[in-house]
Amino acid sequence: MTFQFKCDSANGFSEVSGSLSFDDDNLKFEFQNNFFGLVKGEVYDVKIPFSQIEDIEFVKKLFSRKIIISVNSLRNLDKFPLLDEYVIKIPVKKKNIEKANEFVIKSNFNFGQYKLKQLG
Repeated sequence: MTFQFKCDSANGFSEVSGSLSFDDDNLKFEFQNNFFGLVKGEVYDVKIPFSQIEDIEFVKKLFSRKIIISVNSLRNLDKFPLLDEYVIKIPVKKKNIEKANEFVIKSNFNFGQYKLKQLG
């Protein structure tokens, strides 16, 4: 499953377009920065191993919705534009609420399966 997003970067200087997906061991981001609406940056692929993730959640408030991913390490995330401290926040448009919620449920299932394998 893939969730596509478009939002401002954490520093506010660029817009980020990308997609978020997962496999058995990783969350995978593919993204591109768009600086000031004029210059597109290169396309990046970032894998975040489940071992580096603390939590994946969908937070829905009155006027905002976000996928929030908490990490326990900044390794391989130096170019990631949506990272603020140890938290990745991906705003969700109203029309994408169901898809975002479904993505979080399915990725948490894989995350749980990964944690169970680590115990066994």
